[in-house]
Amino acid sequence: MAERLTGAEFIARAREKHGDTYDYSLTRYVNSQSKVTIVCPEHGEFQQVPAKHLFGQGCASCGGRVRLTTQRFIARSRRVHGDRYDYSLVEYVNNRTRVTILCGDHGRFHQLPDGHMSGAGCPRCADRERGLARTGTTAEFLAAAAEVHGNRYFYGDVRYVNSRTKVTIICAEHGPFDQVPGSHINGVGCPACGNAQRSRRLTSSTGDFVRKAQIVHGETYDYSQVEYVRAQLKVTIGCLTHGGFRQTPNGHLSGQGCPSCAQESIARRRTDTVESFVAKALRLHGDRYDYSQVEYRHSQVKVTIVCTEHGPFRQIPSSHLVGAGCPTCGNHAIGAAKADTTVSFVRKARGVHGERYDYSQVDYARSQVAVTIVCDEHGPFRQVPNAHLSGQGCPECGFRSISAARAGSLDSFLDRAFVVHGSRFDYARVVFAGSHVKVTILCRDHGKFEQTPASHLNGSGCPSCAVEVRRIAIAGTSELFIARAVVVHGDTYDYSTVDYRNAITPVAIICPLHGRFTQVPPVHLGGSGCPRCSTSKGESAVARYLTALGLDYEHQWRDHDCRDVRGLAFDFALLDHRLLIEFDGIQHSQPVRWGSMSQEQAEAQFDAVRRRDRIKNDWAAKNGWTMLRLTDATTIEEELTSALVARGHSVPCGARKAGSATLPANTR
Repeated sequence: MAERLTGAEFIARAREKHGDTYDYSLTRYVNSQSKVTIVCPEHGEFQQVPAKHLFGQGCASCGGRVRLTTQRFIARSRRVHGDRYDYSLVEYVNNRTRVTILCGDHGRFHQLPDGHMSGAGCPRCADRERGLARTGTTAEFLAAAAEVHGNRYFYGDVRYVNSRTKVTIICAEHGPFDQVPGSHINGVGCPACGNAQRSRRLTSSTGDFVRKAQIVHGETYDYSQVEYVRAQLKVTIGCLTHGGFRQTPNGHLSGQGCPSCAQESIARRRTDTVESFVAKALRLHGDRYDYSQVEYRHSQVKVTIVCTEHGPFRQIPSSHLVGAGCPTCGNHAIGAAKADTTVSFVRKARGVHGERYDYSQVDYARSQVAVTIVCDEHGPFRQVPNAHLSGQGCPECGFRSISAARAGSLDSFLDRAFVVHGSRFDYARVVFAGSHVKVTILCRDHGKFEQTPASHLNGSGCPSCAVEVRRIAIAGTSELFIARAVVVHGDTYDYSTVDYRNAITPVAIICPLHGRFTQVPPVHLGGSGCPRCSTSKGESAVARYLTALGLDYEHQWRDHDCRDVRGLAFDFALLDHRLLIEFDGIQHSQPVRWGSMSQEQAEAQFDAVRRRDRIKNDWAAKNGWTMLRLTDATTIEEELTSALVARGHSVPCGARKAGSATLPANTR
């Protein structure tokens, strides 16, 4: 299945494809086939299917504009002006950007492409032509013609009227011809000479094409009938086997050849493929099938195969070559497999369940018809054989097992919930019945709400908190986002690099321990933080044990004046007992190279951690608090119990079992 994109991922991929060409602020992504709104900085809003946009399509108006290339502009211009101008300096950008054109008489001039293709030409030639039109005489025309053509023509029969009335001019090679004076003084000459010149160019172009074609195709083809005009106009090429065929020069130089030869080649490949398929099929199936009716086209196009027992059937070649065969034979084999017996079922059942059940009442019909099985503890029950052989057993025994497992599941849910949400929620009313059965959770701001454990562990939280987050996300600014983030996370993070744009664009946040990370605003305002600072398993164990004891505590306590560069947080504070608890991971005892951190950076980080630990210890001693530092997750309960008993708090016998968790030592 194709990967499903989020709105942010679509925009990121679109920017990789198109750069900063388009504005996606109005884009609301649903799926790859539902049109979205994109803004072109030149032509405004347009709608497009996301899949096509990521494939390279963009603004249709821009597309229409850039279809005219330099080569096409020159071709169109030559159709209008012939060979009158030199276009070697042309660099076509668009219809609003002037191009440089060379006039044979007056040199370079600049002109808009649209104007030139509409008939406009050299301004100085036009001025000269207009001058003749206004005041021209035969003498003036002859002088202008001599300046352009020299002594190439004879003008004895010229009777000049105006620049638009033809005159008779004599070519030394081809004799008299009639021509408009304005055209003649702008460079146009004898038509017969022009045709001869074009013929010479054509001959040259034909030779060039034939030379290139022979490089590609060798001596395969005969080019004696070729009359090359341009790359997209078909020419006649001779195949030594099949005779003449028509093809564009571009196509021929790209490797295309005689169509009849190509058809014969395809037919030969098909014959080779049929032989290959039959050989492979015989190796796999032996003489079981007859392949005389096979007409092979493709590995996914069905062919006709003949079963020696049941006759012809149709099947995909690729399936046949991986073991598939006659469907009727297969049905017979399945029927034989299903013809199981009571004795066979009992034998298989004892292989799965041992002597746990009594099968004396079993009357086996088929695998999906329930039989009677006797549980030694709960008596007879009905169950389909397939399910029983898959491991299912007595339903009453299963209910009891589920009930026993739920207690452990509750501990696991509370442990994981604390990792995801920290101490934002109170789980005292949770009665765990399954990951998709709603439980009651208490938000410290908005009270109780119901939610499935699966959703809660996936990051969902209090709906009322979510409404506030969405309100900020919709009408958000950097200031509003930072204000709400500080309410949720306190002084944990540095928001100096935040540039809030919208709810789906990640913002940059700085973790004091691990540095810069990016996160989508609603996720951060929902309680998520630095991915590398996920709450330690040790902290989770401490929180569960304190909850089991029914003690009030503050997690990540900041309501105090203990500071380093900024305010510091204590992992846990039991305000009634003036007891501070810190769970110290390995980074408190030695340098740790997180991610791509260098050894030098790790040592500097270790020095900072030890400095903050000293500041916390000194502050606690100075202000009458007891500091309890835990380093081993396996001894948390013993150390906490001792510290609490020393302060006169009684610890119930069942509390330790409720708060227990099997964790490796020094886990962070």
